[in-house]
Amino acid sequence: GMTKLILYWCLAVSLVDFCLMGMDKYKAKKDLRRVPEKRFFLLALLGGTPGAILGMWTFRHKTRHWYFRWGLPVLLTLQLALWFGWAKSKKRTGYVEQAADILMKYRRAETPVGIVRNAGRKDEAACITTLAELKDAQIDMFSVVIIGNSQTYVKNARIITPRGYSL
Repeated sequence: GMTKLILYWCLAVSLVDFCLMGMDKYKAKKDLRRVPEKRFFLLALLGGTPGAILGMWTFRHKTRHWYFRWGLPVLLTLQLALWFGWAKSKKRTGYVEQAADILMKYRRAETPVGIVRNAGRKDEAACITTLAELKDAQIDMFSVVIIGNSQTYVKNARIITPRGYSL
């Protein structure tokens, strides 16, 4: 699926970045036109960081530049954290259902719930549901879920929580 596709992409871009490191080292020795440094980082940002690091140490190239020596490992660390976070989120199922079950022990099933997906983006979407229907709602890592309190109600397609003052 998508995981394999991303892995193959990263392998391909890493191979290109690795080869570019070798080619640039050769060009440096022959005093030829060099590969721009930003190209190495662009490919690294696109998933080629392992190849850039491997090429840097294999060809002993760019190892004196702090932004290569430290920047690429930091970038790889961030990419791996994102990768494992994404992969793990694909396996996490049932948390919304568990949370709804716990909340319904303390709140009415009719408690209003607001869900906003892609807040602030062009495909932003919002819906109002109830705590009982929360289990069936489309919720992902781009969603914000707001659960009302015991006095929250819905009026004119808005969730309202009274604050004790008159309007």
